[in-house]
Amino acid sequence: MIEIGAYDIDDHAEITVEQYEALMQDCEENGIEVVDCDLDAFYSGGFMTNADDKEVTMNLSADTVNYTGKAVTPPAVTLTSDMGAEYAEDEDYTLTYYQIVGLNGDTAEAEIAKENIIDEGVYRVVATPTRSGVLFGEAWAEFSVVKSDTVILGDADGDGKVTVLDATTIQKVKASIDVPYFSEDAADVDTDGSVSVLDATWIQKHLASLPSPSGIGKPMRNYHDRIDLTDSALIGSWAYEEDENFVYTFNADGKGTYDAYGDILNFDYVDYGSFVTISYSDAPYPADYDYTISGNTLTIQDSGGNDVNYIKK
Repeated sequence: MIEIGAYDIDDHAEITVEQYEALMQDCEENGIEVVDCDLDAFYSGGFMTNADDKEVTMNLSADTVNYTGKAVTPPAVTLTSDMGAEYAEDEDYTLTYYQIVGLNGDTAEAEIAKENIIDEGVYRVVATPTRSGVLFGEAWAEFSVVKSDTVILGDADGDGKVTVLDATTIQKVKASIDVPYFSEDAADVDTDGSVSVLDATWIQKHLASLPSPSGIGKPMRNYHDRIDLTDSALIGSWAYEEDENFVYTFNADGKGTYDAYGDILNFDYVDYGSFVTISYSDAPYPADYDYTISGNTLTIQDSGGNDVNYIKK
C-alpha cells in the first residue's frame, strides 16, 4: 500500500484532475518515480491488482457502439493481469454501468442497467471484485454510443460489426420471430433487392473466409443514386491498356460483355457514377467496382484493390 501526502492510493478508484496533479507533486517531493506510483494507469482506468500485487487492466472490445434506437450490446470486457492471467465475470468480478451526464457545467455518473443502455452518449463500465483474496480495487473503462450514417453491409442487428448474430437475426426475421433491431438494407448482402436465408448463408461464409460478396463488413454504398444510362460515361468499349484482347463493352440497355481472347462473358450492370455493379450471368452474386474516367481512360479497381486501366476504342 502506498501513502503519499493525504492520499492512500489503494483506497481511491478514481481521482479528480486536481488530486492527480497533487499526487504527482507529492511523488516528486518525496523522490518517488511516477512509475512506482502507477498514477497514469490509476487515473485513466481505475486501480486494480491481483493477489500477487500485479496490476490488472480492463480492455473493451470496442470504443464505440452504434446507436440503433434500441438497447445496445455493450463492448465485451476482459480483465487481464500484467502476467497475462484473465479473470471471469461473476466469479471474480462484477460489472456496473454508469451513464456520464452533464450537471451544472460539470459531469456526473448515473448508474444504469446494462439492458437500458440506449441513448447516445458516454458510458463507463466499472469492475469490482466479487470474492476476497483474488482481486483488489476497481478497474473501469469508457465507451460511447454514437449515431452513425455509415451502415455496414451484413450488420443486420445494427451493432456496428458483422458476426454470426447477424446471420441468426436474418434467420429469425425470415421465421417471423421478433428481434430487437433489424436493418433490411444491411441484411441484403447480395444486393438482389430482397432479404432471404441466402443472405444469412453469405454472412456465414464470409465469417469462415469462404467466397462471398466482397462488400460484407464494409460501409454500404449509396445504391439509390444510379446514373441514367443515357448519360453514363461508361457506354462503349474499353480495351485493357496492356493487352487489347481484353475488352469491356457497356451498352445503353444495361447489359454488357467482357471479351477475353474471344471468350465472352455476359453481364448486367448498374452505373452509380463512382462505382458500377456488375452481375455476370454465371456468378452467384453481383460485384461492385470503383471506377474513374479521365479522358479516354477508364480506371477500374479490381477485387484485389488494384487500379486497372482500359482505353476507349
